[in-house]
Amino acid sequence: MKLVFIINGEDIPVDCTEWLTLKTMREWVVVDSHNTGRPAEEWELRDERGVRLDPNRTVKYYGFRDRDRLFLTLQVGIGGNTYKEAA
Repeated sequence: MKLVFIINGEDIPVDCTEWLTLKTMREWVVVDSHNTGRPAEEWELRDERGVRLDPNRTVKYYGFRDRDRLFLTLQVGIGGNTYKEAA
């Protein structure tokens, strides 16, 4: 199965299994798209409806289907601080 990640307007298709976490795939996409100026943790994942996704969850948890599209956008900090996700 493939998921399509959109980062800075670029489609990055990623082969995946149902047991991969979104966190792992996000790291791959950031590197593959050459958007390494900011750490992968600073990129927020959202589905096509704009719902924020937990990067620690698996493909199976969300029930994604082949060619579903996920969006990566840089997180916006509050008061100059960037949101940090739990490890």
